[in-house]
Order: sequence, then structure tokens, then C-alpha cells
Amino acid sequence: MALPPIGNQLALTMLQERSAGTFAKVYLAEARGSDGLSRIVAVKVLKEQWQESEELIRRTRDEALLPPRQ
Repeated sequence: MALPPIGNQLALTMLQERSAGTFAKVYLAEARGSDGLSRIVAVKVLKEQWQESEELIRRTRDEALLPPRQ
């Protein structure tokens, strides 16, 4: 699945599902900017029943802000 860039957002191409848990699935994806630069990223997608949970959304955002593991 590929999503085109909108404005300064990235185009995402989901490459592979890497894991699935109670709350979300994690995919390996390629993120491509309108400038043509791309990189491999992890994308976490909350399962439908959790997409309205403010607590889970906050925790997911906090997790995304953590520095990468070495």
C-alpha cells in the first residue's frame, strides 16, 4: 500500500508487517519526501478499536519521541 505525499508530508509505502500486538500492528515502510529523498521507517498503526483512546494515542506519541535504540 502506498500513500502519496500531501504538502510537506511523506509518502509511505508499507513493505512488510513486522509485528502485531493487542493494541497495534507495526510495519516496515519506506518514507519518501516530495524532494525525492527516502528512508526506511517503522510505522505503528493502532487497531480500530483503540483509535479513539486518548490515553493510547498519547502513549504512542510519547513512544515515537524516544531516541532510537543503539
